[in-house]
Amino acid sequence: MNAIEQARQTRKKASEFPQGLLDLLDSYVHGVIGRREFMARAQTYATGAVSADHGTEAIPAGTAYSGRDPMLLRWVHATFVDTMLVAHDAFVGGLTEADADRFVREWDAVGALMGLRPEWLWESRAALSAYVEAEQLERTGAALPGAGSRLVAETVLHPPVSSAAMRPAWSVITFATSGLLPSAMRRRYGIRWTPAHAAAHRALSRGLRSGRIAVPRRLKISPVYDFAMARTAGRLEEDEGAA
Repeated sequence: MNAIEQARQTRKKASEFPQGLLDLLDSYVHGVIGRREFMARAQTYATGAVSADHGTEAIPAGTAYSGRDPMLLRWVHATFVDTMLVAHDAFVGGLTEADADRFVREWDAVGALMGLRPEWLWESRAALSAYVEAEQLERTGAALPGAGSRLVAETVLHPPVSSAAMRPAWSVITFATSGLLPSAMRRRYGIRWTPAHAAAHRALSRGLRSGRIAVPRRLKISPVYDFAMARTAGRLEEDEGAA
């Protein structure tokens, strides 16, 4: 059985989820809220959860969640930046080591806005990756899936999509997402992954990297990117001045 078929067979019915969680997922899927807000608000539906990203096994059930906990913020920031690099390598490609290092350092500004100290951040992708990997170690790491993170993962990987037309697309997305996870995390979340899955994921990644050349720019470049480039080049100020 391939990963896509497995996802179809293990998907829960919408009636098995709290309506509030379904409404929250709908807002996330349609871009009304971002991933971070979805993760934070989903905690209210997970008994004993502390952080969907961070894991809860090492923290007693009932511990109050704080979105301002510096170590949780550091982990969220690290996984967010690391995931963007992992996904880019898999589906886009082309970044040099120097590019990746600069990308990590450019996100220091966001870390500062989150209240992270400079010494908690990373100078290179290698340093960031080492931190993320260390946090996943079974005996000494803190990123161990708990009840809260498993509930959120179940919802993200097997969303209760009501539209039959959308289900195949979501199955591909969950397959692509599962393939980006470290193997240890897939095992802890109970995601079946065989050599056949890995080969299919590599083929999918190669196809996306090759196919993007023929895709029109408006479909492969986010408007957010153009806005950011215009802002850093000072063109937004020029346009406002002309207006």
